[in-house]
This record gives sequence, C-alpha cells and structure tokens, in this order.
Amino acid sequence: MLDTLRSARLSLRSLRKSWGFSLVAILTLGLGVGANTAIFSVVNGVLLRPLPYTSPDDVATIWHRGLDGTYDQSTTTPANFYAWKEQATRSFDAMAAYATTARTLTGRGDPERVVGVISAGSVFDVLRVTPAVGRTFADAEDGPGADPVIVISHGLWDRLFGLDAGAVGQTLELSGTAYTIIGAMPAGFAFPSSAASYWIPARFSEEFRGSRDQYFLVGLGRLRAGVDEEAALAELETVMGRLRIDDPQANENVAANLIPIEDLIVGPVRTRLRLFMGAVGLVLLIACANLANLFLARAQGRRDEVVLRQALGASRTRIVGQFLTETVGLALAGCLTGIAIGWGLLRVLVALLAQTLPRLDAVSLDLGVLAFAIVVSLAAGVAAGLFPALATSRDRAGDALRGGTRSTDPRGRARQALVVSEVALAMVLLCGAGLLVKSFWTLQNVDPGVTVERTLTFSTSLPGDRYPVEDRVRFVETARERLAAIPGVTGVDVISNLPVTGRNVGAWFNILDRPVAPGETPPAVPYRVVSPDFHRTMGIELVRGRYLSREDRRDGSEAVLVNEEVVRQFFPDEEALDREIYLGAPDNRLFESARIVGIVRDVRTGGLDAAQLPVVYVPHAVMPYWSGFGFVVRTVNEPATVAPGVRAAMYELDSGLPLTDMQSMEQLVAGTITSQRSSMILLAVFASIAFAMALLGVFGVLSYTVGQRMRELGIRVALGASGASVRRMVVGGGVRTILVGVAIGSVAAYGLTRLMSSMLFETSATDPLTFIAVAVGLVAAGALAAYIPARRASRADPIEVLRAE
Repeated sequence: MLDTLRSARLSLRSLRKSWGFSLVAILTLGLGVGANTAIFSVVNGVLLRPLPYTSPDDVATIWHRGLDGTYDQSTTTPANFYAWKEQATRSFDAMAAYATTARTLTGRGDPERVVGVISAGSVFDVLRVTPAVGRTFADAEDGPGADPVIVISHGLWDRLFGLDAGAVGQTLELSGTAYTIIGAMPAGFAFPSSAASYWIPARFSEEFRGSRDQYFLVGLGRLRAGVDEEAALAELETVMGRLRIDDPQANENVAANLIPIEDLIVGPVRTRLRLFMGAVGLVLLIACANLANLFLARAQGRRDEVVLRQALGASRTRIVGQFLTETVGLALAGCLTGIAIGWGLLRVLVALLAQTLPRLDAVSLDLGVLAFAIVVSLAAGVAAGLFPALATSRDRAGDALRGGTRSTDPRGRARQALVVSEVALAMVLLCGAGLLVKSFWTLQNVDPGVTVERTLTFSTSLPGDRYPVEDRVRFVETARERLAAIPGVTGVDVISNLPVTGRNVGAWFNILDRPVAPGETPPAVPYRVVSPDFHRTMGIELVRGRYLSREDRRDGSEAVLVNEEVVRQFFPDEEALDREIYLGAPDNRLFESARIVGIVRDVRTGGLDAAQLPVVYVPHAVMPYWSGFGFVVRTVNEPATVAPGVRAAMYELDSGLPLTDMQSMEQLVAGTITSQRSSMILLAVFASIAFAMALLGVFGVLSYTVGQRMRELGIRVALGASGASVRRMVVGGGVRTILVGVAIGSVAAYGLTRLMSSMLFETSATDPLTFIAVAVGLVAAGALAAYIPARRASRADPIEVLRAE
C-alpha cells in the first residue's frame, strides 16, 4: 500500500513537471471519450433502454404487406382489424389499432392544434401502462355510442393543469367535442411518439367498422405467453385467407405482416445511430493512436531515467507499474474532461437531432453512461500506455550510454505503424462523410417541382361543428380573397397536404371505361384537394389540356388534374385527357366521377428523396367536405414581411382557428431533409476531428524523427546535400507513410461504406470520385504537415549539430 502511494505521488510530480505533455494527452483522450460518451448517451436512450411499456418484447405492430412481398402497406382497414381482433385470439392477449390525429383545442387559452391518437380498442390494454392519476379507457369505451373520454399526456397535464390530480373529471374541447378527462399518463410515457398529447377511443360507427378500403390504422397486439411471432403471424394469415375469400376486391393482393414494436419506433434510426457510434469509435481509436505516440515519445526521452533507476535496483515490474500509474492518472483526468465535453456535445446533439430521433426524452448522462465513460477512458489510457512502458523497461544500460541504435529502434517502427493506422481510420471516416456530403448536395439540388421562393405557408382546419359542408368552400374562398388583399401578396391558394411533405392520403384509382374485375383490387394513388388556381400560383407547369377553374364543381361538371406519373403508370400508350375516373371503392366514392382535363408536371409529393408518385388533384368544390388545408401565399418580398398581416386577416375571419407551422416554403422544403442534414453534419464533424488528429500524428512523428536524425541530416548537409533535397527526403518519407495509410483505409472504406447505402441519395456507397478526392486531400494535407519538420531539417547548421552530438 505504501509503495502504491509512493508511486502515485511520484507520478503526480512527474506529470506536473511535464504539464505540456499532460495537457495534450488529457485533451486528446478527453476529445475521444467525450464524443463517444455523447453518442453512447443517445444510443443508450434510444436503442438500448427498454421501451416504457410492460414487457415490450411481447408487443408487436400489425399491418398489411403485398401478398407477393413487393411492398409494405404499413396500415390496415377497420374491417380487417376487427376481424383480426375477434378471430386471432389464440395468439394475442389483447389487440388494438391506432392512428394519429390533430384536433383543435379550445377553451384553454388561444386555440391550438394538438396532435393525439385515436384508438380502436384500447392501446392501453396492449401496452399495460399504469396512469399517473385516474385510469385509462377500456375496449368497451370504443363502442359507437360510448361517451367521449380522453387520457392526456404528462406534458399536457402539466401545461394545462399544473399536475393537479383534479384534472380528472374535467373536460377538454377538441374540434367541438367535449371529452371527459379520465386519466393522465406518467412522465416518460410516449406512444407512438412524444408528439402525442392525448388518446381517445375511436368510437367508429357500425358502418365504418366494416370499411375495407380505408387504410389508415396501425394494429397493435400483445402476444400470449409462449407464442412467438411466427406462430402469431400464421394465425393472422389464416384470418386473411378467409378475408380474401369474403372480399377479394379489397384483400386479394394483401397479406398480414407483424413487426416488433421496437422496430416501428426506433427501426428507422437504427442505421444512423450505429453509423454515429462506429464513427466516434474510430475517433477514439485515432485518439488512442495519438496518445500512444505521445507516450512513446515521452518514454524515449526518459530512457536515461529508467536506466538509472534500474542501476539503482528498481525492478522491471516496478518501472512498468510507475508508467501505468501515470497512465491511469492521465486516463482519469481524460475521463473527467471527456464527461464535460460529452455533456456539452450531448446538448448540441439533442438540439440537432430533436426533429429526427424518437425517445430523446430518454437520453441523458445517467450512471450507465458515466460507467461507460470511465471504462472507455481507462481502457484507452492503459492500451495506449502499456506498450511504451514495456518497451522502455527493456532498455539496457549499455545501449542508453551509447545513445542506442536509433535506426533500428522498434519504437520508431511502432510510431510509424500508429500513424499509418490513424491515416487509415481517418480515410474511412472522411470517405463516409464525403459520401454524405455529396448525397446531401444532390438531394438539396433536387427540383421540388413547385416555386419555393417568396412563398409563405401555414396550415389550419375547419371544425365540423362550426363549418358544415356547405360552408367550407365559401370560407376558403373568402380567406383567399382577404389574404390576397394584403399589400405585398401576389397570390393565395390552398392544398390538402403541402408539397414534399409525404404521401399522406390516397384512394383507389378507377377508370370508368377500364373497370377492374369484381374480384380485383384497384391501384391506390395519393390525391390532393386544391383550390382552382393552385398550380398557377405554385408554378407547376401544364403539360397538356387546361388548368382547373372555378366552373369545375360538384354539379355534373366535375374535373380533375393528374400528374405525368399517372399517365406513365395508367395511360402509357393512350391519351389520358378527357378520360373519366373516380376515387374510392365502388360503393364509397369520393366523388361520382370526374373528367381528366389537364396533365401537369410532377411534384416531389413524397419528399425530395422519394420516388415520383402518381397524384390526382381534385378541386375543393368537387370534394367540399374536405376541411384541413395548407395555405400557400406568394409574396413580392420575403414571406416573413406579410406573416403578421396574414395572422391578423385569418383572426378577423375566425379567431377560433389555430394557424400552425407558419413558415416559408424554403423552410418547409429544408425541414423535410433535416435527418440527412444532421447526419451529414455529425459525420463531417467527427471526420474533421479524425483528420486533424491524423495530421497531428504525421507532424508529431516526423518532428520526432527529424530530431532523432539531426546528426545524420547535418552530415548530409556538410557533404553537400541541398536544403531542397533534404526537404524532399523528409516530406517523401511522410508521404510514403500517408500513402500506406490511404491504401489500407481505402480498402476498409470500400467495404464499410456499403453499410450506409440506405442513407445515400443517388450516390453510390463506393463512389470513386469521393474516394479519390478524399485520398488526394489526405495526401496533400499530410505533405503540408510534413513540410514543417522538413523545413526545420533543411535549415540545420551542420557545425552546430555535430558540436551538439
């Protein structure tokens, strides 16, 4: 014990004396540990921490897939869900279905649009989560005549009631319906995401429960004890076999699909987080290589001290122990620094990823993360310091007194190998970052198909209790006129779902003169409800025919527009103009029929990175019951300049309508690629750190090598070697080291970057231009880093060097 304390005091004095070395080592390790701590905090909270439900491994989502396996429907219909619920009882303890909804909350301050969940059956029976106060609703409260009840989230409970248990029994008015609050959920509960602020029973009518063409529900089931997913899926498919016989038109092409709930919630981000974890792991390895180089250099400078201690009787074990004690001290200091860096970086990550990652409320620097940081720090420190300690303790007194055999010192070869590994790891990271940058650049330059400059957008919805069907078209027209009268506004129109925001609603596409057979399922296409001038206002080019007009109404003159993708898919060798179509099921049409009067250019409806979708544009007058819209306001100047006037005009029309997501069209489009942007930024930051560390490694090794070879270089200069030849020799040695690292890194990157193919847009995971650009950049930067010690070597005074020797 006394020896240990004595070694600790000696180590502390040694590190304090070499404060410059200690500071660089601590910062190097702290940077690597901090990056790993921050990313591991996210991975731990999002991927590793169990979902906040009872036995989440027994919960699965249920929806449809193509019978031939070519597509994933992601939803089911009310009729099919209730059939599963009633008939698949051997495999499931409980089953429900849900869909997200947004409704207008009134009577609690300013009206606001609040996102929630409608539940067919009870999702709480499946999830088995106890509320913080009150109770949750049961299956029976989903009946058509049941009283409207609501369970609210912990966040909404806090915001509206200050966590007062007296909230139970009070009412909330959502889109004109008064719901009785029966419970509030605990902090940390979220389903299906943290965006949900309430849960209400669906209370579908008996007629709607039998709908087989309304795909919008996601099934949710809890497996019985001892039943695996394969057996449950087999029972669901048995039910589907009967449904395909009973209603072939609705079900002939669909089968059941069962997905663990974890895959639904975190599956879309799993690849991204694994990529980030791998990236920071490479950064840590580079930091360790740099740290090992630092320890090797310091150990080389302490050879005389070690030999003297050996001559005085110190054992090799004692010397190695002394070195490792110093290493552990630096590792602990690096750990504390890393935790501080990780805490700051984590805050940046949460802000950067807030819109793109689920479960961020579960992300924190908890005890598990702190334990991870300590283990990583100690492992990295000991791994980096052990080889120098062992190598230095093997030095013999004779070698030390003679100056050693520098040209064959294994530590020199080890330093070179460490630099090669740093360059190789940096090459992998830089190639990955380069691919994401190229992918994002390509994505950012995709033409969305609409005019984005000087366009303000916002959304609102007309509550059914105050706006019967006959008043909705009139309100929209009045709103357009009021907004168009605002100074600086050049055009105003509406669309049911704003461009590039996703596929959203769709319906069966039926061509009257080409009806499908009674047992066949018509193809489903997205549709958009628009005002007549929408396409003109948004600069969507007309290919053939005409635009919509105010005369296209629900009075026998129904007309629609289709995009080019509709023509490519459904009329490849025939004329689409003047064809009669309808949307929906034969017994549930969205409109009786309408004539295709025009064909317009494609818009990136599903998003900038999505494939072109066939879209039908229907005038609002043909579908007057539609109540939710995105407004587009074209302006002379920046959109923000008219935003106050727009709010005031809409408030004058109806002060009870919430206006949500008011932003420019440029911001809207940029928001659809937030995930790709954040991935690119993060990997670019990690790659930049790796790049800087690799260059520091090159500089450090060459500086050390030049220092060791000053006698040789002085002799060369004395014998007539020019400064340029000395510079070429030193830089050439550095470049050769870098080229070896680039070659190894290129091979590794060629294999590893394929793992990120799903994150790339129109960019090959082995894009040769990216690989070449990264390699050239690394070699050029490495040569520049090598030039500084080379310049020092070329200016060596041979007389001074030889006198010093």
